[in-house]
This record gives sequence, structure tokens and C-alpha cells, in this order.
Amino acid sequence: MDINPPILANAVIIGCSILFALFPFDKRRIRASWAKYVFLAFSVLGFLVGVANLALRLHLVVLDQESVGPVNVVLVGMMGMAIGLAFTLVVSGQLTGAKRAQFGVSAQR
Repeated sequence: MDINPPILANAVIIGCSILFALFPFDKRRIRASWAKYVFLAFSVLGFLVGVANLALRLHLVVLDQESVGPVNVVLVGMMGMAIGLAFTLVVSGQLTGAKRAQFGVSAQR
């Protein structure tokens, strides 16, 4: 079986984006409300970039020579925004969140 590494990488990006969208709903962790929106924005951007790159790699979408450059610029820009959002979560400490037990709040609500 011949697996193309860029296709596999885009499939992993799509899968990780879907899993990353579920992180803000963990009841055992407390996160700021803005961080939940950043998680979702990161997930949506990662999913869109992964699907678009996968469609281009598998030739499901064929672009003319004029469109290849601008589409790649948009995709790279979107991935840059996603990386920036992930960096924001890491720097702010909202990626892992705080355990509810630290604040004396019950995990069952």
C-alpha cells in the first residue's frame, strides 16, 4: 500500500482538529470563556485547511495555474492564524486549564 506522507499528514490534521474541538467541553477543567471560542476557532481553521489541502492533493479540486498561488497563500495564512491561536492558548495557560478541585468546585454539575 502506497501512502503519500502529505496526504497522511492532512488526514492527521483533520482528525486532531476534530479532537481539539472537544477539549473545551471537559468538565474536569476550568477555562476562560474566551479560550473556549479560541479552541473552536483553531479547530475550524485546522479542519478547513486540512480538508482543502487534502482535496487539492487527491485532485478532487483542480485549479488553473492562475489560482494555485492565491489559494496556497490563503491556506498558509489560515494555518498561520491557527498556529497563532494555539500559541495564544499555550502562553495564557488555557490549553490545559485548571482542575476544578483546586477551586473547591465540584466536578459534577
